Amino acid sequence: MNHSKTFLFADDTKCATDPDTSPDFKLFQKDLDSLHGWSVNNSLLFNLKKCVSLSLGQKPSSSVSNLTIKGGPTPPVDHHKD
Repeated sequence: MNHSKTFLFADDTKCATDPDTSPDFKLFQKDLDSLHGWSVNNSLLFNLKKCVSLSLGQKPSSSVSNLTIKGGPTPPVDHHKD
């Protein structure tokens, strides 16, 4: 995780970044891929049904809908409850 921040609590993981451009999203996707690789290597698999993308701010980015984990999409949402 070189280009974003990761927050862990019990079995929850949140990743965050402040992307302004398409290359920023590519770096964030690279971090998500690294995180997925770590989870596989440590037998701590993500529940893909619980993985979502949340964009905050005045102009939500359409690039959020292109983020994936394990090749599967992380559906964009406008709110999320832990």
